[in-house]
Amino acid sequence: VSALWLRNSKGEVLLAQRAHSKKNGGGLWDPAVAGTIENDESYKDNIVKEMNEEIGLKDIALTEGKKRLVHATGRRYFCVYFYGHCDLPEESFVLEDEVAAVKWVSEDWLTKDITQNPTHYVEGLAINLDGIMNDCRE
Repeated sequence: VSALWLRNSKGEVLLAQRAHSKKNGGGLWDPAVAGTIENDESYKDNIVKEMNEEIGLKDIALTEGKKRLVHATGRRYFCVYFYGHCDLPEESFVLEDEVAAVKWVSEDWLTKDITQNPTHYVEGLAINLDGIMNDCRE
């Protein structure tokens, strides 16, 4: 899996709510973009494709983070997080049917909410949040 963690100039992060029809994690909040790697793709090729398809985002500089092994209930997978910067308002993103909504949130708010309401988020995000935030700040 590849995933995109976007920050804006206010230091907020963009979350995307997965469509309720999704088999894994339908209705849950996830990083801005995430996608499963196809056989002929690199992690970077996948995230560039997915950010355009899922939220209509193109041409932003990406930094590749660490590959992490995610242990979710009934699933194990590798995820490479990418980090980028974007100052578009929520309403400027072009959402496709895999994404129900997007929202900018502060890091403090996300840390508190994911602790209080872990079932609102995809399991891999809740498990790896500290590491993702640290990588994002570097």
